[in-house]
Amino acid sequence: MISTNITEEIDAQIDMSESDYFEMDIRANQSNDKNTKLIFDKTKQLATLSRAKSGLLFAEKFGTKRSRQLSIKDKIHVQIFVDSSSVEIFINGGLTVFSTRIFPDADQNNLIVHSHGGLTKLKASIWAI
Repeated sequence: MISTNITEEIDAQIDMSESDYFEMDIRANQSNDKNTKLIFDKTKQLATLSRAKSGLLFAEKFGTKRSRQLSIKDKIHVQIFVDSSSVEIFINGGLTVFSTRIFPDADQNNLIVHSHGGLTKLKASIWAI
């Protein structure tokens, strides 16, 4: 778990050559029961963004989860821009993009990562903006 800023840029290189599933929980609280979840599922070749537990829910009739087909071989480059009420995600130079509004609680200032089905290597830089 990494404590992060309210407004930030995350630039990550993700190596899934030895794993099947990787999660980044953005703007998570300490217990991680509130977060904005970015999931890479290599077995389904799918990237998913969920705001179902992002904090204050709104516009639920439009859904809280979006998925995109994504060719996941081994390595993924992700740029994430976060501010007080939005998350913008650019995968592999913008070939896949997610954008969502979020209204997290004040204690949601952590980045938590999980790997399943093997080891995922992560190299990331985080800048306050």
